[in-house]
Amino acid sequence: ARFKRDAVWSLGIISALELLLKNYPEKDFQGKIQSALFECIGLDEAEVRAEAESLKSWATGKSQDEVLAALKGEGDSSLATIAKEAKADEFWMYSRFFGIGLVKMMELV
Repeated sequence: ARFKRDAVWSLGIISALELLLKNYPEKDFQGKIQSALFECIGLDEAEVRAEAESLKSWATGKSQDEVLAALKGEGDSSLATIAKEAKADEFWMYSRFFGIGLVKMMELV
């Protein structure tokens, strides 16, 4: 499989699920639905949430130029590492959750 989870993807899926379920009529089911989703696809929810939170923390307070530099692979941030790995892998797979993660990250800037 070509899919490889990273912090941008994690931020994207968490953001999408929060948006999708924010108006769910039974509030206490939101967390259960998210947990069930992660469990059924074999992902550790705590790891996904930790990756998303670490990227959010990194992006908060950064300028657009700093984020763009990291996306070019400059520096030693986790985002720069993700960008370098994506560029180096000719079979790297873009996903909608990766895109949502990028948009969410830029909203924080």
